[in-house]
Amino acid sequence: MARLDEDQLINAGLGSLADIFQIPAVHLKRKLVVARAINWGIDPFAGGAYSYVTPQTREALTGLASPNGGSIYFCGEAFYSGTDMGTVEAALTSGLETARSILGLMPN
Repeated sequence: MARLDEDQLINAGLGSLADIFQIPAVHLKRKLVVARAINWGIDPFAGGAYSYVTPQTREALTGLASPNGGSIYFCGEAFYSGTDMGTVEAALTSGLETARSILGLMPN
């Protein structure tokens, strides 16, 4: 995948989804409104990474993860502080925690 251009990456992603949901990729392509794929490995500004931490990261994330006037919430794998950093599970957990916060529910 490292050598694929954006269109090839999008097609590979659609192919993967088609396999997962057992539907023809052409059906997904017809319904696709817009797609963007970034190859972090060849991006000159990313240098092979899509994120990295600095000494100020935790403080910045804490501020961003707190609601600002009750109107803006951020979540995602970058906001997860557990053991599975950088994973789909981290993104899902963060999203669930944020949804519970929005709904005023206690975490499990």
